[in-house]
Amino acid sequence: MLKPLLIAFLITSQAYALPQTGTEAAVKTAFLFNFFKFIEWPNDLAQDTFVLCMAYEDDLGTTLRALEEKTINEKPVLIHRDVTGVELKNCHIIYITGGAHLEAVIAQVKDLPIVTVSEQADFLKQGGIINLVADNNRLGFSINLAQANKLGLHFSAKLLKLAKHVVASE
Repeated sequence: MLKPLLIAFLITSQAYALPQTGTEAAVKTAFLFNFFKFIEWPNDLAQDTFVLCMAYEDDLGTTLRALEEKTINEKPVLIHRDVTGVELKNCHIIYITGGAHLEAVIAQVKDLPIVTVSEQADFLKQGGIINLVADNNRLGFSINLAQANKLGLHFSAKLLKLAKHVVASE
């Protein structure tokens, strides 16, 4: 039952949103794009665009080009790379690679309704929201729902069902 739901999550109604490459970077890009469809931000953060930020460096290469000119609910998705410092506060989702800057990014946005995403071990324990997790050559994710709720972020039940693990309380 979950496999068809995961496939629907990855391709949803905009099957053309991502190339059919199957590379790890393309799968990560698909996850990041589709997270926007299943998360609601507080009304005061509602804008005319969705902003996906890559904190410092990222490992997604050219796969992010697949998101150029894509929209979700008629709002364009903007990609910002190499985002640091105060600029992080303008993001809806921040993808953080490498552990070197992890604590700095989380500290910068810890009280803001911004979804942080990383693959680093113990990311959720450090206050991160979505942890990408590789398991048996498959990429999945865990969600820190307690932290998301504290920030006023609302995750759809569909997204929560797809998560490998959900931290519901601290």
